[in-house]
Amino acid sequence: PIRYSGGDGLTLKKSIVIAGATNTREGEAAELDWIREHHPGATFQSRGRITGPPHYDVVTVKLANGALMDLHFDISGFFGK
Repeated sequence: PIRYSGGDGLTLKKSIVIAGATNTREGEAAELDWIREHHPGATFQSRGRITGPPHYDVVTVKLANGALMDLHFDISGFFGK
């Protein structure tokens, strides 16, 4: 099962760590699930990648109030699988 730890994702240092994803498709779906749970009404805008290690996705969402927000996910657990 997918598990989340870390912070609120607002910065790299507070990135959301995704564990339990076995490949990139599952990991990216987990990112969207986390966003739906923590930011209802937000819509996906774009995804960028920072390759390390550690590896990160930076997902830009449009919140229900219209503001844009970048969320940082540590994807080291599934990156390249």
